[in-house]
Amino acid sequence: MDELNKAESVTNITKGTRVSANIQTESDIRIAGTVDGDITAKRKLILTDTGRITGSVVAQEAILEGRFTGELRIKDHIKVTSTAVIDGFIFSKKISVNEDAEVIGIVSVGPDVDVMNAKLTKEPKRPEIRKAVKKAKEAISDSETNGEVKEVPEPTSPFGQEEKKAPQSRFIGNVLIGIPSVDTDKDQADEIKSTCENFMQELGFELEIFDEPVLDSFYQKLTYVRKSSDTENDIRDLYKEGKESLETSLLNKGNTEANSSLQNAADNLVQFFKQFDEFAVILGDIVLVQQVEDDVQSIAVEIVPEQLQAALKKDAELVSSPARVYSYVEN
Repeated sequence: MDELNKAESVTNITKGTRVSANIQTESDIRIAGTVDGDITAKRKLILTDTGRITGSVVAQEAILEGRFTGELRIKDHIKVTSTAVIDGFIFSKKISVNEDAEVIGIVSVGPDVDVMNAKLTKEPKRPEIRKAVKKAKEAISDSETNGEVKEVPEPTSPFGQEEKKAPQSRFIGNVLIGIPSVDTDKDQADEIKSTCENFMQELGFELEIFDEPVLDSFYQKLTYVRKSSDTENDIRDLYKEGKESLETSLLNKGNTEANSSLQNAADNLVQFFKQFDEFAVILGDIVLVQQVEDDVQSIAVEIVPEQLQAALKKDAELVSSPARVYSYVEN
């Protein structure tokens, strides 16, 4: 299996994760889970042997080890390994295919191929490919904001009667971590990620996508998802409970009404981050920030203000400046 350049940024979709959304990234993207949707990557796509994609993909390079169904436009080179199963339309300048790989569909490859504008010259004989891509697109919704992303249809019983189960929605919670002027190693980066993950899991969120951390003046973005029948008001109340648990930790006071496992996760998170002089952490709709000004250390935990939310949407790396984050909270 080809290794990614460890020094470069990589967007990861982990094994066991299912994403129904369009994805755009400036970095390499490594998919070990399942994606139903279109992907645009300015660099390399790596589809591992456990990965599945249904949709359209545009990238500079591609290494395919898993299953792909749809339309593939690769500007430079495609490498198809022995475990790959490709079912669809391929446009590229160059391709190498292992003899044990399975490639089904229409392939247009060569130095003269206009990868981005090439059209199919005949009607495909496999309409199920088009149906699969269409189905994936129908499942796509905006995954950049918290709220309802996708409604899962109610299951049907094998006896022909519909089971009375509430439909589930996907709620997105982005985690942004900035620790300026601190150089970390991989072990410490893993500990930072794990500490935040424990807290988000206590709120019912599971890790879906994460970027590789920047170790020099630490920065990382992770995306978590909660699948539930909750309303948006329920999610707001959940974040309020999380904020209160962090406040309890900061004030070092017991709270017998708090969920004990959530409080433990909050205690661990606060204790871990207070080893740093300055930091800013966005945990979905919660912001925890500590800054130093004129040798005075200030720390705050709040629900993310609307102005800060808008600023982070424009530039997520704003968390690398705790003083700026604190100014939004203070105002």
